Amino acid sequence: MTGDHVLPTITPNVSIHSQTFGSPLGDYMRSLAKLEDLDVVRVLPAHEFEIKDLKKRLREIETHHEERLDEMMRCVDAGGSTAWEVAGRVVWATGKLADFEPWVQRSAVGETLAHLEYLFEIGRLAKVRRGKLLYWLPA
Repeated sequence: MTGDHVLPTITPNVSIHSQTFGSPLGDYMRSLAKLEDLDVVRVLPAHEFEIKDLKKRLREIETHHEERLDEMMRCVDAGGSTAWEVAGRVVWATGKLADFEPWVQRSAVGETLAHLEYLFEIGRLAKVRRGKLLYWLPA
């Protein structure tokens, strides 16, 4: 059983919130890599339906996050952007950030932060504090 770790058609919301430290997306991606060599016949996730090809699904999740990381990079201005600004530029499957209910906005910004922090971890982004705000900018 994989719980929410590996799901058949969606990915879990990997976010940064006030109790988070480190790089949750980096941790998640490294945890997926540990599953690569498992020889399993059937995966039972917490939602949807069973997965019969774990390696294929892991590659799909990796590809999804690589595409999302590239999109986040495109949403960061050369002079820097806040996580809120980046989240407002991202193309979300369910609409625009400005139209989301507040709790969905919080989730989207948390997910954006996790991606931005991972991009910082791998050296694609830098971050700088300007007053009370944190800005992300291309490294």
